[in-house]
This record gives sequence, structure tokens and C-alpha cells, in this order.
Amino acid sequence: MFFYLLKSAACLAIFMVFYKYVLEKENMHIFKRYYLLGTLVLAFTIPLVTFTQTIEVITSPGINEATVHYVENTLQIEQTDYLALILWSIYGLGVLLFGTKFLRNLYQIIFKIYRNPKKKSNHIVHVLLSDMITPHTFFKYIFLNKQKFENEEIPQEVFWHEEAHAIQKHSVDVLFIELLQVFFWFNPIIYFTKHSIKMNHEFLADQAVLNRGVNADNYQHILLAFSSNATAPIGLANAINYSSIRLKVFGKQIALFNAFGQVKKRFTVMKTHTTKRKTTILTLLILPVLAILIFSFGKTELVHKEMTSLKFSNEDNQTLITDGELKSVNESTANPIQEQQKGSKVLETNTNKDIILLHHWYITIANQKYYYPYKKGDLRKYYDKYGKEVTLDIVKEYTSKYNQFESLTNEGEHYVKKSDVDKKQIDHLFSDLGGMYFRMSHADKNKVIRPKTPITPYLTLTKANGDTYYKLKSELTEEDQKLLKLNAPPPPKPAKKN
Repeated sequence: MFFYLLKSAACLAIFMVFYKYVLEKENMHIFKRYYLLGTLVLAFTIPLVTFTQTIEVITSPGINEATVHYVENTLQIEQTDYLALILWSIYGLGVLLFGTKFLRNLYQIIFKIYRNPKKKSNHIVHVLLSDMITPHTFFKYIFLNKQKFENEEIPQEVFWHEEAHAIQKHSVDVLFIELLQVFFWFNPIIYFTKHSIKMNHEFLADQAVLNRGVNADNYQHILLAFSSNATAPIGLANAINYSSIRLKVFGKQIALFNAFGQVKKRFTVMKTHTTKRKTTILTLLILPVLAILIFSFGKTELVHKEMTSLKFSNEDNQTLITDGELKSVNESTANPIQEQQKGSKVLETNTNKDIILLHHWYITIANQKYYYPYKKGDLRKYYDKYGKEVTLDIVKEYTSKYNQFESLTNEGEHYVKKSDVDKKQIDHLFSDLGGMYFRMSHADKNKVIRPKTPITPYLTLTKANGDTYYKLKSELTEEDQKLLKLNAPPPPKPAKKN
């Protein structure tokens, strides 16, 4: 959970940096509105994107697997994680406080609507208040000072500005970001995003007023007149003089942005013209940013693919038959080497509940066993017998083992004529190499040589009584040929017709 929140905060921060330095001052306010809302959704979605990488694992020759049975780990006394308890308690308290504030603000606005007199004008409702408040809007309701409204002291441009907020339904955006703030109150980027969303609402409303043919200089004077000491509206509303985020700390208002600077920014944006070509270019620039974030903050999940692996050898090549799929080979091949069984005895010493370790799923380095996880967990990682992760230079260790394997295999007689002791040592090395190779990343695989069965170019033949022997193809007798047919795997099932 912690890493998810960290990733989402980083994504939102990058999106907001792009907005601040590339988009904010451009006159493309409708696009910016959806960009800001979209980045909020994407920031919390991108860390959930999962890229699946399948790792296939095959067994080595001559290794018998134990019968599958799972053994419960010995009962362990679980210790209470007080740090997590404290952090969750602080988070819950924050949600409670911000949730209460949100509901209180919503109640105050609804209460003002029903308590005060109203004047309906087409689809807009003017709520007349006795307080000296700055005009502000919540959905179709525009809150105005009753005395100024009745004395017609409010300029028409102010009505148009507030009507733009109502018609464009800016309150929906505000409610959305306020709700997010309740649950992610600890994320400082949320507050800057809220400020950008509300400031862009002002850009949109300003543009709507100027589109009616109002002189920009006159309108700016009106804005300055309303950027006074009038009572600030409730945080859920859009106000014509919006210029900063204000936090109340011990009863005092603290502005996070310079008010004059924000009004000046509105004046600058009013006079900015963004061409269609520039709009298109800026829009396309978002795509590489989005791609980088997805690949940087998305997670990679390694999936362990169990293979019904039958391995054959002949003079030319080696073939794998997996999951019932039979790949063609140049010549008829021999009896399959032992098939991987689907499990083995669970390692009882493992105390790591996030992974499963099996007795036979390990590699040996300097007479030390290092286990790799079964099914769950990162299959490229290695652990000691207690389930503690260990760091290995896997390419270096693989290369060392491979050189030892090649040396033993090529030294003296061929594998099939070597002593049982030598065969066992070669089999063990081949088993380690297979386990290491098929768990490597593609980049690491390109640095090493894939292990090949030491039986090549011999064929493996198994008699009915289970005795196994090896022969070259040129040495096969009629009896051997019959045995080959008996040892051959069954043909794959025909594909079902639709």
C-alpha cells in the first residue's frame, strides 16, 4: 500500500509539473480541464497497471521428484506491528476530520440555499444573502449580496462570469477533487492540483465573458474591484475573485499562493492566443509522458508456467514438448527423460509467508543451497532455507557453473560411458544451470549460453523393466527401433473444429 501511494503521488507530481510549465498559461482551457481531471484518475490507475512476464521452468535429467505433499509450517507467534497500527490510526483520523469538514461545507451551502430568498432567472437561481460576500457559484445557484443585487450595483460581467461556472458545471470538478482530498489528505500534490483546477475554472469563465465582446481592460478593472476584503465563500463554491488556496490554522487564514500574482496570471492568460498547431503539438507531447509513467510506475508480475516437459535428444537438435504441444524434430527421437512432477515437499524451515519454497527447487553455490520460490513471489529472486532473500550475481555464478559443466562433460569419455559418480555430478550441475537459466531476465540470457543435455548425440532407451541405456542412432538394432516407438510420446490431440 505504501509503495502504491508513493507511486501515485509521483505520477501526479510529474503530471502537474508538465501542466505547470507547459500547459497552464496556454489558451486551451477546455482541454486543460479534462487534462487535470484525467491526470487524477491516471495517477491512481497507473501503479495498478501490470505487465505479465511468463517464466518457463523445465527439469533436468536423472532427478527423481518426491511425491507431492504439503506440510504446514510450525506455529509461530505473530507480533503486532505497532508502527502500521499507528500510521493507519493517523490516516483514519485524517479521513474523519477532512470528511467532517467536507460534509459541513456541503451542509452550509444547502442550508444557505433553503434559508435565503431566491430569484430565478431562466436556468439560474440567484440566492440573495445579507452577508457582504463575494459572488460565487455552486451548480445552478449563484450567491449574491442582497443589497447590491437589489440596488443593481453588481456589473453584468460578474453575472456572466458566474453563469459560466454554472453552465459549464464546474462544481462537479470541485466536488470530485474535494472527495479525493478526504481520502488522500496527506498528499500535498492534491492541494496544488485542486488549486490548478479551480484556477482553470476562472480561466474558462473569464474566456466566456470576453467571448461576449467585453473589453478586456474594463473586465480586468472589475476583477480588481472584486479582489478585495469581501468575505471568502465556502470552499466548495467557485468565486469570481478566486486566487489562492487558503488553509485555516489555529483560526488564521494562510494563503498558499500570492493572491496578486494569481490575478495577474489571469490577466496574462486572457491576452494569450494559442494556435491550433501549437495545441496539437502540446497534446501529442502528453503521449510520451504517459508512456514513460506507465512503464516506470507499472508493476511487472512474473508468472510461473508449469510445463509438462518431455525432453528428447538426437544428433541434430533437442526438442521440448510442452502442455500437450508436440514440436516437430528432424528424426525420430528417444525415450523422454523424467517428467517434472507438479510439486514436492514444502521446505519446513521457510518462515516467509509471502513465498513457497520446495525441498528440491534450489541451486548450489559453494556448497550452499539457494532456493527459488514456487508459483507465488518473484521467481527471479533467491532465498536461503529460512525464506530470507539473498543477492546473487546470477550471470557470474551461472558462467562459473557452465564452465565447470562443460569441463566435466567434455573431459574423458562421453557422459553415457562415465561413472555413476561423474554422471551424478554432471546432472546436478545441469539441474542448477536449467533452474538459473529459465529464471533469468531476457537481458541476462543474452549474456550466457543455454545449457544442453549432456546425453547428445545419444538416444535414451528405456526397457519395460525400467532399465535405461544409451545408443547412437547408427547403432540401433531392430529391437531398439521397436523400443523407440514404444518410448515415443503420443501424438497431440487434433484441434477442435469450430
